[in-house]
Amino acid sequence: MEEVKIWIRNAQTRLTTSSSSIEVEDHFGRNPNIQQEIRETQTNINRLNR
Repeated sequence: MEEVKIWIRNAQTRLTTSSSSIEVEDHFGRNPNIQQEIRETQTNINRLNR
């Protein structure tokens, strides 16, 4: 569980440093596969947090 949190924290840091959140959302918005992966990841995180 702790490893997942660290990975998420690192990924979020990379996303915010590599480009603005609007650009990231815009880029992801055009890719349904990534959107699906994000949804699945969020679902898994929510399960782990329970």
